[in-house]
Amino acid sequence: MTVNRALAWAGSVVAVAAVAAGLYIAGAPSDARLMRLDEQRVRDLQRLARAVDAYRVATGHLPSSLADTVKSQRAERSPVDPESGEPYRYEVVSADAYRLCAQFARPSRELPGMSFWKHDAGVRCFDVPVNAAK
Repeated sequence: MTVNRALAWAGSVVAVAAVAAGLYIAGAPSDARLMRLDEQRVRDLQRLARAVDAYRVATGHLPSSLADTVKSQRAERSPVDPESGEPYRYEVVSADAYRLCAQFARPSRELPGMSFWKHDAGVRCFDVPVNAAK
């Protein structure tokens, strides 16, 4: 084996190792897509919480469904899951609390100010006290 051939092989090994390390550190493109979808789900739930809270302030009670917030103009439309197109689940828990649920692909990352919306992979429901929409 010549010196040039040995250097070419060594360079190839280093390049492959660098690509593998980059994918390991940054994650695969499909992982990044799943994280972006989960981040959108959290933004949607936050928007829904603000709409529910505004509805309660205006009417004095929680809406019976998310469609009520759209009908009352507290929301322009009710967001749906960005991947499945299914509506998010909403339940009234009490006069002062409600539940919002979504299906997440990945556990959430630790982000400042987002501890309330922390989630694991799978279905996660958040019990939201009235006036706590963040």
